Amino acid sequence: MKANFSFWAHFCYVLRIATMISLCTSTKAIAQGFEPDHYLSYHIKAMPFSTESISLSDKFIDWTEFIASNAFKLFNPALKIHDGNEFAAQYPDLHYAAYKLVDAESITINQAIHVSNQFGEFDIDQLNPNYLLLPTRDGYLHGRAENDAVTQVADHYLCYDIPEQIIEAVDGVVSDIFQTREFSTIKATRLCTPTAKIHDGNQYDIINDVNSNHLMCFEIEKRRLFKIMLFFNQFGAQKALVSRDSEICLPSTLTITPDVCGDSAPDDNGICGGICENPGDVCQTSEDGQSCGCVTPPPPACKDTAPDDNGVCGGTCPNAGDVCEASADGTTCGCVTPPPPACKDAGPDESGVCGGTCPNAGDTCETSADGTTCGCVPQPPSCGDIGPDDNGICGGVCATVGDVCQAISGGPDADGAYCGCVTPSPPACGDTGPDDMGVCGGVCPNAGDVCQIISGGPNADGGYCGCVTPPPSHLDMDPFEPLSH
Repeated sequence: MKANFSFWAHFCYVLRIATMISLCTSTKAIAQGFEPDHYLSYHIKAMPFSTESISLSDKFIDWTEFIASNAFKLFNPALKIHDGNEFAAQYPDLHYAAYKLVDAESITINQAIHVSNQFGEFDIDQLNPNYLLLPTRDGYLHGRAENDAVTQVADHYLCYDIPEQIIEAVDGVVSDIFQTREFSTIKATRLCTPTAKIHDGNQYDIINDVNSNHLMCFEIEKRRLFKIMLFFNQFGAQKALVSRDSEICLPSTLTITPDVCGDSAPDDNGICGGICENPGDVCQTSEDGQSCGCVTPPPPACKDTAPDDNGVCGGTCPNAGDVCEASADGTTCGCVTPPPPACKDAGPDESGVCGGTCPNAGDTCETSADGTTCGCVPQPPSCGDIGPDDNGICGGVCATVGDVCQAISGGPDADGAYCGCVTPSPPACGDTGPDDMGVCGGVCPNAGDVCQIISGGPNADGGYCGCVTPPPSHLDMDPFEPLSH
């Protein structure tokens, strides 16, 4: 025994409590709160034999028709002592009769759930419906009442067979109207959930549809006894022979474990319903429709969103570079092309080029000498936009490289001169010396003369550039002219 108490002392105490329970005639209406009582179940043989057509619906099955055969178990509310803690029955007048559901074992529910109670934590993934628990009253104590307050406002339960849940041995004492006994259990075999029921045209809905309103039943060492009991419920009145005890059932909390996306295939409609590890991801069907997987959905389009509480829009724009901004009245979002950054606020790109805007028209955004910053630089005027200065000199820029801006006479100005771009004449041969390769490039006044280096000049190497008439080509000579000797 885990509890540190004298068994016989508690036996007398529990027996006294059980006697008080059995003599209680309270007619308090039951609204079972968040937890059912503890129950001790018994095998019974009930007369007369009867069957009932019913429909049931709970968190695992939708409305399903069943045939409920004759009552074969009776559940008594019980006082339980375990680990030094005493759990009294809250509703000592509320019993349950168990009715076997014909052919219900052919139904299999594959659903991951987690159950917790005073005996441990349990993870279960398969359930098979077995029997119905019907709210029931002790006929010897209370007589038969068709509209009994206790049974009319109490929940029904659909009990499922579950894979054996083995636990470390638990010991205690349990007491009901039939007996007080020690118990020891090592496994759970059934789980009961609140269910709605339709019978004889009447529908009985779930009253306490909360996670804590469940029963898990644990096998105990069976003890034979002989009791005769009269009980009644919505199926009528029956007399039963109680032959032996069977299980102790504990109030339990059940939570449904959501499916993980990818662990199951799409349903018949091609829809996936599992959960994803990353918040915001959605469980979607693969392209071939055979599997499920988590996908990060694309952000909404700017036009499909509204500003948040701070007036900020967060949708996406189809054109790269556009930004999603709130409308002037702050009610809608739209894509806007932002102005380019100011030159001074933008750095050079990877090619060292600056692209910002300048406040003054005509200025250009150029890279600094060290290549790290951008700044606006004024550009000189074009040649022709201004006239010659006081000295008759023009200073504008020409579009063609190599051209020079110079004063041209005969213009519209008062002094008869204006500025224009002129392609300068090449230098005269003799005004330039030979280049590094000894080649002269000036022009000669006589057509056909060539500018070439002439030795004996004033240069240090003795060469200068001058115009020379080349000797005639033999192709240019008259073939009939006699050769000079």
